[in-house]
Amino acid sequence: NAEYMGTHSREQTLMNFSGFGGSNAEQLERDRLLKQLEVLSMKDAIRMCNNITSLCFKECIKTFRTKTVDDTEEKCVNRCTDKFLNFQTRAGQRYNELMYSEQMK
Repeated sequence: NAEYMGTHSREQTLMNFSGFGGSNAEQLERDRLLKQLEVLSMKDAIRMCNNITSLCFKECIKTFRTKTVDDTEEKCVNRCTDKFLNFQTRAGQRYNELMYSEQMK
């Protein structure tokens, strides 16, 4: 998913800035960029959480007869979120592998 991969690559970019030095102007620019990356990462995390919530709700909650989630719905939501997060993790890993192989060319 592009959202996760975007977040993940921005986190790597944040780490790459750690050795960035230079003049005061460069430091201010570095700080500004880091702040922007943090904001984008937070937005991506919120978007991913919203996507999981929407997807799993539609998939697992079929009735509104009670105020509480029954055992079947809860198990479904747990499976759904686990599957979604595992997919996101694997997609991010694969993206990083591809980016690394491209850089090594």
